[in-house]
Amino acid sequence: MINILEHVVLYCLSKLGKERSSSSVFHLLNGKKSSQTIQDSHLFQVDSFFNTAHSLTREQYEDIITKLINHDFIYLGSNQQIVISEKGHLLVKELYSTYPYLKRLQGGKYHNSMQFWERLSLLTQVCSNLVNKQTRYIPVQKNKDTQNWIKYLFATSEESSSNLPHMLLTELYSLLETSELEIDPTVLVARLSGFQSIGLTEMQTIDLLGLDENSYRFQFQALLHCLLRSIEMNPSAYPLLARIAVTDELHQLTASTKKTYELLTKGKGIVEIGQIRRLKESTIQDHIVEIALFIHTFNIDRFVDQPLQEQIKEAIQKASSKQLRKIREIIEVDYFQIRLVIAKCGDLL
Repeated sequence: MINILEHVVLYCLSKLGKERSSSSVFHLLNGKKSSQTIQDSHLFQVDSFFNTAHSLTREQYEDIITKLINHDFIYLGSNQQIVISEKGHLLVKELYSTYPYLKRLQGGKYHNSMQFWERLSLLTQVCSNLVNKQTRYIPVQKNKDTQNWIKYLFATSEESSSNLPHMLLTELYSLLETSELEIDPTVLVARLSGFQSIGLTEMQTIDLLGLDENSYRFQFQALLHCLLRSIEMNPSAYPLLARIAVTDELHQLTASTKKTYELLTKGKGIVEIGQIRRLKESTIQDHIVEIALFIHTFNIDRFVDQPLQEQIKEAIQKASSKQLRKIREIIEVDYFQIRLVIAKCGDLL
């Protein structure tokens, strides 16, 4: 009746409930790196789907919403808010039983998984041609940053270049063999290129496996996320792949937020950072909220003292809502302070 992408949209809409507009789900799936989208993804526990439908257009998304309404899975309530019908809630409960591999998605944490894929695919091609002493070939990845990174890898590796192909083969084989994900590795392996061998395109792989586009794309990302998690959990077992996969907390921050974080660690305040970076105070506050979400050791006491944190938590529970306006009706504090407490303690509220 509905495909996997439409099912995911319905699930995410059910999680956000009446708290946010339907556009928030579009930004979530599209991977919009705004503080609001990033915070909402964690707040409503849908961060696993962040950036998992990055090619989704606004027009396609609106078509999905229309289809869900026409099939009576959702309807428009007051103020044009999306409401999930009883029929829709029943379908929401079936998401993970219908598509069990979706449990492996960690889009919020591994939103840079395509960078990992680009590096892996190019390194595989380079290593295969190296073994066969071939130096003239067209690289499968055109991204100059990716190409330069592979050159840097070879230049700075403690291992001899001649050993890297064997390391890559051994680690990748072990990783795919021991993967927790019950999914055909062909979704990834078929697209790898080597000596006198060009990997299949995405569409060719979809045809080979007999999948629809959305099912394939979710499986491909679920596999990448699962591999990244395995590497992160046991980097010593995959020393070469661990260099390709950047999974530390700091890497999850947007580029601008990293700069703010560096200044915060030097003891700079919000106003001073704004002056240094020539950014609005509200923008620096957005960065701090993002930092609180991803850097677990980040202490928010300098912005919200402990007693006030407890008062804000109590207000959130009384409001029975994550809408800032409703929380602020109970306790008169800055929106920034509410957002910061939600970012740091959201899972516990």
